[in-house]
Amino acid sequence: MTDWVFHAQSNDEKQQILHFIFEEIGKQTNFGRGILVYHETARRILKPEILLENLRIIFHSNADLWEASSVIVQQLVDLGKIDEALTFALQTTEKFPLVYQIWHDLSLVYKFKGESEKEIEALERALQIFSNWSFGLQQLSDAYERSGRFEDARILLEGALKRTPLDHFLYGYLANILWRLDRKEEAIEAAKKAVTLEPDYEWAWQVVRNWSMEIGNPELAVDLARDLTKEKPKDVRSWLIYARMLDGEQLIGQRLEAIENSLKLDPENVNALALKANALADAGRFAEALEICKTGSESGFISEQLRFVQSGIEAARGNHQECIRQCEELTRSAPDYYPAFERLAEYYSRMAEKKPEYLRVTRAMVRLLPQNPIVYGFLGEASLLMNKRSEAKLAFAQALKLSPEYAFSGFQLFDLHFRDDEFEECQSVLNILKVFVKTDNTSIREIALNAKKGDLERAQALFRELCFSAEADAAQFNYVFEKFQQCHLKDAEFVYETLKQASLERSANPMIGAYLIEKCWEKGYDSACLDALKEIHSKEMVWSKAAARYMELLLVRGGAANVADFVRKNYDDLQRNSEIWGSTGYILVESGNMVSPDSWFENWESRENVRPWMLWNYVLALRNSGDIKKANEVSKKALDLPADDTINRHQLMIGLDAVHAGDYETAFNSFIGVDIRFLGDFDQIFYSLLDTGLKIYDRYANGSANKAEDLTSELIESGILEIKYHQSQIVKSAFHSSFSSALVLSDDVWFKTKKRLRILLSRIGF
Repeated sequence: MTDWVFHAQSNDEKQQILHFIFEEIGKQTNFGRGILVYHETARRILKPEILLENLRIIFHSNADLWEASSVIVQQLVDLGKIDEALTFALQTTEKFPLVYQIWHDLSLVYKFKGESEKEIEALERALQIFSNWSFGLQQLSDAYERSGRFEDARILLEGALKRTPLDHFLYGYLANILWRLDRKEEAIEAAKKAVTLEPDYEWAWQVVRNWSMEIGNPELAVDLARDLTKEKPKDVRSWLIYARMLDGEQLIGQRLEAIENSLKLDPENVNALALKANALADAGRFAEALEICKTGSESGFISEQLRFVQSGIEAARGNHQECIRQCEELTRSAPDYYPAFERLAEYYSRMAEKKPEYLRVTRAMVRLLPQNPIVYGFLGEASLLMNKRSEAKLAFAQALKLSPEYAFSGFQLFDLHFRDDEFEECQSVLNILKVFVKTDNTSIREIALNAKKGDLERAQALFRELCFSAEADAAQFNYVFEKFQQCHLKDAEFVYETLKQASLERSANPMIGAYLIEKCWEKGYDSACLDALKEIHSKEMVWSKAAARYMELLLVRGGAANVADFVRKNYDDLQRNSEIWGSTGYILVESGNMVSPDSWFENWESRENVRPWMLWNYVLALRNSGDIKKANEVSKKALDLPADDTINRHQLMIGLDAVHAGDYETAFNSFIGVDIRFLGDFDQIFYSLLDTGLKIYDRYANGSANKAEDLTSELIESGILEIKYHQSQIVKSAFHSSFSSALVLSDDVWFKTKKRLRILLSRIGF
């Protein structure tokens, strides 16, 4: 039945098959298995309400079969009808007390209700009936883990594996528990055992790769997969697994070779074709990759997987709207294909104008994977963006019930309750987070709750702990100060005193220097700040953060001249580590004080711990001064440093310079390396110029000169308006260079003359 539906080539065909099966279940004598398979197949294709109605009809004709009851309980849970599901599940356990699967259904209801002890009791009852039931053991282990009973989970799994030593899933669950218990070597060995028993166990392969990298042995997964190809050279799966483990640009050649070996064994294997297309795209060979995606069956049908890969390749090429269009089309023709919905959700979550679409696709994700906590996180965020606060709370709460380690949902749910003054609910969520998410993001919420409840002694003690946390960052401190302000505690004396005392201690988090200076500025403007800087001078990193913040305040409220004076008086201190050196460079560029960029940045190559964001300020200064060549060189060197969120900007400018120089291959390689999720409004200008420049070149290269000239005209007209109203010299220079590089490509002398005259007239005000 499952294969029949799987090989259907349209959603209509799938629906017709399911309707035929539903009718046959009503006509023929049933032994139960068909009902389970029908439900499992139909739940991703039919609307949940329609499926529930069908299952009720089946139940009335087969009330003596436990399977007919079981699927109704599961479907009620999928629909969120938990109270009805509980009533039905309890009745079913009374009717079929010796059927272990029925007890699992009851445990599922309790899981969704967040009643972990009752969930565990139901699963333990199921395993009393069938002690070697692998799925039940997995679910009980998961329930123990969600309750924080990690040792109980380990004992359960190790005992089960003595009885069923060839169960790869149980080894996978054991590996996860051992890792949680910080028994990392044992965890990796358990995961290795799992993939040895079942080479198709994708989760275990993934953790072997991830964990081996974490312990400093990144070749472990590759070596294990390579050994598998030697043991089973005629097995397609072994070559595909090996190809997946060969990650990274430097291994693309080996990856393609492994994929070709799998295709020699099975030329129509969809997984192999998808891997090949992705590998070719990673190598920048997009035309070949897209051709692979067109591979269809004899009837011309192209699988959902290949269509999905094609959409991803379009995204990699920068054709994001086309990627979205293809994914939307895929969701219509195959509404049971989850990956397409998830990709759309990732896009729509970043697009302010697509909030309704984001909510629509996340609801579909819940329909397809109703027991996956991540989909409820998506749904909660989408509901919140649509100002559906109650729905958001329900979604985040459901995610937390299913996975108490799911930090995003826990934090979002706490913050929603906090805004609504729901203290008991806040404490309930906090209790879960303190067990499962032991990070500063949990601590800052405990600070906020105590502050709001008026327990200032506890809030102060926790705030002091935060001041000494090595991992706490600006976002976390900002969260606390925002909550202090909401609780009218921003100016509370304990805040200032805690910062002041902590700043004098060696183990303090450097960030507190910046917040101390803000408090000093509020208290006594300039003199108080200088006094504080003098007092903490010996604490290098705290002083550095404080000095950087002081210069920012000076620039905003005191003027560029005061910044220059401070830099002059503290020149050596502002050079003593790369953090404050980079921050000072940023301030100098922002203030316009930099006559010669080299005067501050020239020693960057001899410094330690330089980051791309520091060099980005150097690049801006160089481009403002007109030294494009040197700016380009600095950006290229920045790409060799540990990445941060300015890598995209360096990549953009390298690509744009390449377009202006006529080096379109370099420009394209830079373009596909840009992650649009991290581009600000200023960056979007350069991204658009790079995108347009490549499209103009592509149209000329494909013989579409008229289309290229139309696009060039649009570029010039929009650019003239942008130049007129934009103050940045870098932006103006980028547009003029883009005009020139686009016109060079045209062979039409008259067209070029008209456009150059248009540009010239715009420069003199016409």
